[in-house]
Amino acid sequence: MVEAEGGDQFREEGVHAVAAGDWEEGLRCFERACKAAPKDPKCWAGRAAVMFGLKRWDECLADCDKGIVLCEEERREKEEAERRKEEEGGDESEEDSTDEEEEEEPGVLEAALWARKGEVLLEMGDEGGAEKAFERSLELHDSAEVEAALEAQKRDRKAREEAARQSLLVEASLDKERGTELFKARKYPQAVEAFTRALAVEPRSAVYLMNRAVAYLEMSKSMLAAKDFDESIASAREGGDMELLVKVLGKKGRMWERLAAVKGTPTTEKQKRLEDAAKAFDEGVKAGGGGGGGGSA
Repeated sequence: MVEAEGGDQFREEGVHAVAAGDWEEGLRCFERACKAAPKDPKCWAGRAAVMFGLKRWDECLADCDKGIVLCEEERREKEEAERRKEEEGGDESEEDSTDEEEEEEPGVLEAALWARKGEVLLEMGDEGGAEKAFERSLELHDSAEVEAALEAQKRDRKAREEAARQSLLVEASLDKERGTELFKARKYPQAVEAFTRALAVEPRSAVYLMNRAVAYLEMSKSMLAAKDFDESIASAREGGDMELLVKVLGKKGRMWERLAAVKGTPTTEKQKRLEDAAKAFDEGVKAGGGGGGGGSA
C-alpha cells in the first residue's frame, strides 16, 4: 500500500508538471513513480505518455509493453481470485462489490496502453502493427476516438497502396511500349526483359504474355513461347476478352505453322505441329474469329 501511495504521489506530480508544460520534470516524476511502484501499470502508462510527448518512440513503446504486461498479470490474478472464491462458495460482500467496480480499470487502462502503442507504431512507420494495436485496444474497451483513428489509418493506407499500385501499372504499361519498340528494332532479348518487367506488375496480363511469347519465338525459344501463349490464352478466357483470345490463338497457330516449316523437322513432329496449328486456328474460329497476325501487339 505504501508503495502504491508513493507511486500515486509521484504520478500526480508528473501529471501536474506535464500540464504546466514541463516535460522534463514530468519525466523525472514518472520515473520516480515507476521506481516507487514498479508493479503499477498506471505509472508506466504515465511515463509512456511523457515519452510520446518527447518523441522518444523506442522508450515509449517499451513502457507501453511493460504496462500491458502488468495489466495482463492483474487480470489473471483477479480471475484466479474469483475462481478460488467460487470454489470456496463465499458470499459477495460490500468489499467484493467495490473490488468488482475496480476490476474494470485494468481493462480500460490496458486498452489505453494498446492505443498509445498504436500511435507510437504509426510514428515508427509500422502501419500493420499499429492497426493490430488499435484493434486490440477496441477488443478491450470501446472507444470512438480509437475506432476513428483505426478507420483513418486504414483509409490512408489503402489510399497509399492504391496510388502505389497505379504508379506500378503506369510503369508496366511503359515497359510494354518499350518492349514493343525493342521488338520492332529486332532487339528481342531486350524486348523480353521489358515485357518481363511489365509482367512482374501484372503477371496475368494476356497482352504482356502474348507479346513476350512472340519475342521468345523470334529468339527460337519455342518452349517458352508456347508456355506464354498458353497462359495468355487462359488469362484472356478468364477475363472474357474474346477479341484478344482470338488474336492470341491466331498467333499460337502461326507459331506452330512456322515451327512445322523448319528444315530438317521429322515428318511425325512436323505433322504434330501442323495439327497443333490447326487446333489453335479452330479454337480461334469458335471463339469468334480467324487467326491473328504474327507481330508484337
